[in-house]
Amino acid sequence: MIRGAVLLAAVAALLGVNTAYAFGPIDITTAGTTATSSVDGTIWTNENLIQTAGTGVIEPFLRFQKNDTEMGMNTDAQNPPYDTKAGIWTHSITYGQLGIVNKGGIDYYVFTLDINENNGPSELLTIEELRIYSVDAAAGGALADEAAVQGGAGSTLHYNLDGTSDQTVYTNYTVSNTGSGESDVDFYIPVSFFAGASSTDYLYMVINAGMSGNTDGLDSSDGFEEVRAFFGTTSSSSTTSSSTSSTTSSSTTSTTSTSSTAPEPGTIALFGMGLIGLAAARRKK
Repeated sequence: MIRGAVLLAAVAALLGVNTAYAFGPIDITTAGTTATSSVDGTIWTNENLIQTAGTGVIEPFLRFQKNDTEMGMNTDAQNPPYDTKAGIWTHSITYGQLGIVNKGGIDYYVFTLDINENNGPSELLTIEELRIYSVDAAAGGALADEAAVQGGAGSTLHYNLDGTSDQTVYTNYTVSNTGSGESDVDFYIPVSFFAGASSTDYLYMVINAGMSGNTDGLDSSDGFEEVRAFFGTTSSSSTTSSSTSSTTSSSTTSTTSTSSTAPEPGTIALFGMGLIGLAAARRKK
């Protein structure tokens, strides 16, 4: 993934520019931020988060953990792949279980990520990869890994964070909490991406988090991360529901901002001056 934004922040510090984190367009490292990807229209927010979201309340369908960089996939397989944690909080879900939230006239599936990082210099965490598939009911919910999902009956890749352009989501563990027990990121993916998926199809999510080998706090550390979905009744009003479990429901009023968060003016000026030099320092995954 691109590291130019990290270098930009470092250069800004050396030059004495007063700036917050200066990451790419999906930067939600500051509390109260909502950013819309200009690439695919997904919405990423740390506003209106659920205040009590510990395991058993958040009811995740995917839990994963490893230091440095980590990868998880939801499945009913007895021995889940990658860094996925086995147990009741990693399991299959179907598209028929998902509720729909209408925001600005667009229908979305909504997911919540609860991250668990160290405070201080390790508080940041990147989402490097995110892919969501559907497979026919006949393929089952216990596929062993992503390769098995890709080979499953009726397998379709509906959403890929990097499908059109290489994107990174920058998150900050401390903007919503100082410990596990609150959600940290809600992300809204347009339902239009999932055309053709039936209610009985299984949903498989593959996620990679943490920038491997990074020394700027963007790698993964400490405890497990977990993902849950908004299950339940469709919401079509301007008041959107926070991502809820199958047994609980919590509604909050949506903020009016669904556009990418603009960086500080000093950051804009520095970016303009250093764009060419920084381009060479960028590294793709």
